Amino acid sequence: MPLKVDVRDDIKRAQRELGKYGKDVKNKATMRAVNRAGTKARTIAVRTVSKTMGLKGKDVRSESTLSKANPRKLYAILKLSGRALPLIRFNATQTKKGAAARAYGKRRVYPGTFIATDSSGRERVFKRTGADRLPIRQLYGPGIAKTFMEFEVQSAVRAAIRSEFLKEFKRQLGMIASRRRR
Repeated sequence: MPLKVDVRDDIKRAQRELGKYGKDVKNKATMRAVNRAGTKARTIAVRTVSKTMGLKGKDVRSESTLSKANPRKLYAILKLSGRALPLIRFNATQTKKGAAARAYGKRRVYPGTFIATDSSGRERVFKRTGADRLPIRQLYGPGIAKTFMEFEVQSAVRAAIRSEFLKEFKRQLGMIASRRRR
């Protein structure tokens, strides 16, 4: 689910104040500032979600994509996958009663489950679906998108985007203008 933060008003206001520069300079500065703010937002989102869910940052980052701005498209899109993650990613360990995993900071034992290596060579948490040894099914934990859409995460990301965009826009404009003066 993509996060929508509208900075069009900020862009228009900043570009109006800088009327002395050409449109190409303003668009280039805007594109670079949007990309930098998007990258910062992704970092904040990954840190916040991984801390909230009890995951490693690389697990959250691998489930996120950032579509960057270009000269014709002056916006970036940050998406975090909504699919459920394998339970093994939540620090799952084997106990006598079953596998235990820590999601959202709480350790929980899943009775009758076990950790085994699947056909691709990765460790996973499984549960038998019948009385026999087979068939078995893999267990999954919560998805990242649900946590990403929580108010605390959204407000942290929005604040990072707003502060980073304005600061970066001014910096990029100054850098481009100084190169043109040479």
